[in-house]
Amino acid sequence: MKSFLVLILFLNSPILLAEKEHDYAAILFFTRGKVYLSSEGGLFGEVKKGHEIAEGDIIRTKDNSLAIVRFPDKSTMRIDHNSEIEIEKVVENVEGESLGSSDIILRGGRAVIDVINKSRAPVFNVKTRSVAIGVRGTRFMAGLDPESNHMDLAVDRGEVEISHKEKPDMADAIEAGHSIHLENGSEFNQPQQHDWISKFNFNANDRDVDHSQMNKVMELKRLEHRQKRKTWVRDKIKWAKKKKRWNMFRSRHLEKVKRLKSKRMEFLKKKKFFMSKRKELVFKREKLLKERKAIFKDAKKLKAEKKKLAAAAKALRTGRGDPRKKKELEQREVRIKGRIQGLRENRESLKEQKRELLNNNFVKNYAKNEQKFQKKKKELMKKIPRKKRIKRQGKKKILEEGRKKLGLPGGLFGN
Repeated sequence: MKSFLVLILFLNSPILLAEKEHDYAAILFFTRGKVYLSSEGGLFGEVKKGHEIAEGDIIRTKDNSLAIVRFPDKSTMRIDHNSEIEIEKVVENVEGESLGSSDIILRGGRAVIDVINKSRAPVFNVKTRSVAIGVRGTRFMAGLDPESNHMDLAVDRGEVEISHKEKPDMADAIEAGHSIHLENGSEFNQPQQHDWISKFNFNANDRDVDHSQMNKVMELKRLEHRQKRKTWVRDKIKWAKKKKRWNMFRSRHLEKVKRLKSKRMEFLKKKKFFMSKRKELVFKREKLLKERKAIFKDAKKLKAEKKKLAAAAKALRTGRGDPRKKKELEQREVRIKGRIQGLRENRESLKEQKRELLNNNFVKNYAKNEQKFQKKKKELMKKIPRKKRIKRQGKKKILEEGRKKLGLPGGLFGN
């Protein structure tokens, strides 16, 4: 069984590793304990630090586990233990400018999110079955009980807009130092200041979160909500002022998107190519996970059969010894040994496939190669005198030679 344990460790290692942060996907910045990932609606496999997180991926943490995700705009999300989050959308980083938003679906558990945003437009959205949360430059916590559909939202810095999906008139702004509780996904409680907020750990980059301490804070939270519960009433004047200000920030953000339209189109072209390559690797990873599952199943059966065979052989040795039974046991033993050998060969085949996958990992070297090419491009352009006019065809030839030297696909990057 040692060989099968080696296979477990082998397949649990990350496949889609990133050398550095880039513009097309989020990065699993840190993990502790058991963290699992499902891509393209496939099986969940254990992942470690450095794994890329793209749109459609689902992250799941087990008991006493932790995951920290870093987005292209440097926003950070800490996923606490026993949580499940789907990455619906990743913000676009075009020429150092954040366009669009990062959207996540909180299916259960708790997440602490620190959003870096200078534009004050909504660049991070959190969704559950009942509510939508629009986030600007903010640090906050969102928690959801998947069974009761109770939800909590607490803001440490900035402000957050929360609205009910089925009740458009039920929307409010939660300011720093305040929290709101949603009963059964139906009714808001009045946002208030609570003592538990000052004791909660809002550090999204904290790798040493004490989950037992956090559980005590959550108990205090439940007690305070029961004692201080009030019917929700929105301050209409304050709400109107905030909506007006938010609309102004949103219009500025849309103007920026319009201004960067041509660069964004080039960005989307590169991202599409990147995602297609990543999808191929995800498909191969899914195949390896399925084969691993089948090997585990066969290994379990073989272990049980081997145990029965050993017991039968022991009983035969202690008895008078029937030659026919001895022969039958010997034949069964030969068959089991043959099946074990077959499983070992399958394991070696999987190891070879994984090795090839890592060696041909386009995603792993994508950002690094692009950076090299851009650097080489600048060096080549510096050698050309400014006053001298160069025909477009000659310029393209120089750039294509640079691409070939770096082993990059032609026509992928802008001239």
